[in-house]
Amino acid sequence: FLLSGTSSIDISARHTKVDQLNSLEDVDLTRYGVRLTAQPGLRTIVTYSYDEEEDVGGTQHRKRQEHVFNVAWRYREVRLKLDMRIIAEQQGDFERTREAINLSVRRDFSR
Repeated sequence: FLLSGTSSIDISARHTKVDQLNSLEDVDLTRYGVRLTAQPGLRTIVTYSYDEEEDVGGTQHRKRQEHVFNVAWRYREVRLKLDMRIIAEQQGDFERTREAINLSVRRDFSR
């Protein structure tokens, strides 16, 4: 649904369950997500999203969380895009966190 002005919010949820015959490695996955988008100016779009999923169906439980922040700015033929991402994963006793920042500048040339 649409928020006031030029902002929006998306909320999602999903549940998947798979029973593997004669196996302990089943799937019982629950996923939630939210995404906020705003356009504070005519040339700028800002987006934040959060996703979380958890699978407790197998012998090793798995959990994943992801934060994503995007800024896109455009002026005439020049586009600037910044993406920042943090992903935290757990599976059994194993844990890892990944962080990434990407910056791109693009110039379109017209004939």
